[in-house]
Amino acid sequence: MRVRVRVRVRVSHFLAYSAECHDEEVANPNPNPNPNPNPNLNPNPNPNPNPYSADCHDETPLYLFDKHFAAKAPELAAEYVTPAYFAPERDLFARLPSDCRPDYRWLIVGGTRSGSGWHVDPNASSAWNAVIRGSKKWILTPPGRPPPGITASDDGATVTAPVSLYEWYRIFYSSLEDSELRGAPPAVRPREAVLREGEILFVPRGWWHTAINLEPTIALTQNYVPASSARHVLRYLDPATARELVSGVAPERRPQALA
Repeated sequence: MRVRVRVRVRVSHFLAYSAECHDEEVANPNPNPNPNPNPNLNPNPNPNPNPYSADCHDETPLYLFDKHFAAKAPELAAEYVTPAYFAPERDLFARLPSDCRPDYRWLIVGGTRSGSGWHVDPNASSAWNAVIRGSKKWILTPPGRPPPGITASDDGATVTAPVSLYEWYRIFYSSLEDSELRGAPPAVRPREAVLREGEILFVPRGWWHTAINLEPTIALTQNYVPASSARHVLRYLDPATARELVSGVAPERRPQALA
């Protein structure tokens, strides 16, 4: 689902956070960037106060996921409003004690060609992703139908994939057109979309997905569990099998979360 929404935050606050961020992974980028052999995936980016983002030619550019942004920048937390479609009263994980709730929301900042590799969201959760600034290309494939070049273990704990998202696009993207996925019934075919500023995309439980930034981009994402997913989450979080699979909860808190 892709709809236009009014994202109730001040873009200037996020731009200031991005420009002044001193997190270690951003302050110390790779000192030996590799040239990008495919200019089609590297259009000239918009002017950016971060020279790393503006001049980066790394095959795997840095991509910042910050789950602590609300604590670091309270003014952002004060303006953070969950879209009505995904309100807390509809989120089963929102009913958990705060110290047992899996990590659930992130501020995401990245330059052109940065992105998240193929994955399924953890803990049998769904997610939404809202673009604050920039644009990103999304591809999704249905549950049980990983994209070409991606192999997952039966329990989903291990995923074998190309080293970089760029490598997947270079080698496997064109094979989506030739794969059996394209010949499948409409309900289970791959989905592709470009998400732009002010738009929000819903990722259903179990769907494989990847996103690549087409320009310097700032986004928000949050995982949530609607009532319709309750039985799937309970099956996934079965204490007999889930101790090592549950994600986003400190190990010492997992027994309480699974109780």
